[in-house]
Amino acid sequence: MARFKIPHPGHFSALKEIIEVKEVGGLDEVDEVFMGGSPDVMGSGRDVLHAPLLDEIRKQTEYAHQHGIKMNIAMNSTCTGGHHLTFEGYKMFSWYFGELNKAGVDGVTVAEPYLVELLRDYPMQTVVSCLSYVESPQRAKFFNELSWQIRTSIATSTA
Repeated sequence: MARFKIPHPGHFSALKEIIEVKEVGGLDEVDEVFMGGSPDVMGSGRDVLHAPLLDEIRKQTEYAHQHGIKMNIAMNSTCTGGHHLTFEGYKMFSWYFGELNKAGVDGVTVAEPYLVELLRDYPMQTVVSCLSYVESPQRAKFFNELSWQIRTSIATSTA
């Protein structure tokens, strides 16, 4: 059976509407929603209508789980300015990933290989974004080798 991941604009009312349409329409193939997190930490590869704070992410994740839906936070900006490679960036991303984990988030989508490595310390599924441009066997092998070093649950997407 095909599984679908649905983009979510980030505000609670939109999540409720997505779940209502899923349940009323019998769309059992929908098993996950994804939305951007806080742009204060990192943007996502798509526009967001609302940037949820951690408390909102926690509440929305709990609601999604009550309806059998997984929550994924997209942090797949392709331009970080190298901040993630500084000690301050490391501390910030480590803290944020820890908070997302405490909030019950099921997965995090990233485009930056270093963030894939940071996520190895958390049980959340790591999803390699299509914005990572996994368009060649060599690039797929690179991310596959990262995943074997980290854990095998990583999912790579191709554009």
